[in-house]
Amino acid sequence: MPAKTVKEFIEYAKARPGQVNYGSTSPGSLARLGMEILAGKAGISLVHVPYKGAGPVTVALLSGEVQASFVSLAPVITNIRSGQLRALASRTRQRAELLPDVPTLKELGYPELTDSAWQGMYVAAGTPLPILRTLHAAIGKVMTDPRVNEKLKVGGATIIRSGSLENCAAFSKSEVAFWGKLVKQVGLAGMQ
Repeated sequence: MPAKTVKEFIEYAKARPGQVNYGSTSPGSLARLGMEILAGKAGISLVHVPYKGAGPVTVALLSGEVQASFVSLAPVITNIRSGQLRALASRTRQRAELLPDVPTLKELGYPELTDSAWQGMYVAAGTPLPILRTLHAAIGKVMTDPRVNEKLKVGGATIIRSGSLENCAAFSKSEVAFWGKLVKQVGLAGMQ
């Protein structure tokens, strides 16, 4: 892949409609949604190739089986640093600490692609509030531990604390609504 920027990638794909493959970790993954949104906004036609996890996607990128993917930083940072893979942009809200010279997609004019994967802990509906508060406090304590923060940063994570239980619930609901709307807009609802 000769492209060194997102603009060059789009130009490359426009010149080769339906000939540029992109990998994802599953048909309904953020990687797929992101690439489909980018393709729609940029007016390009890409071919989706689903894999079972980040490892196989990375191998496919390295072998040239696919030319692009949105992947988490941790599995590919070594390949980027060695020059085997090229990072064109990040989906993070701000530039990744590990790749400060790589622009965000928001900077490049794609604000709808600024949300990245996030992690949360869920429990069964109806779990008593005192148990929820105890779990929330324990997780919050772990997330402020400098050793945990350092391990997460080395893996490419950016730590964003949600605050209260109510903030967590509101954030989760807003994410479901946001991604549900995009799934329908992109035409992936019910697709395998």
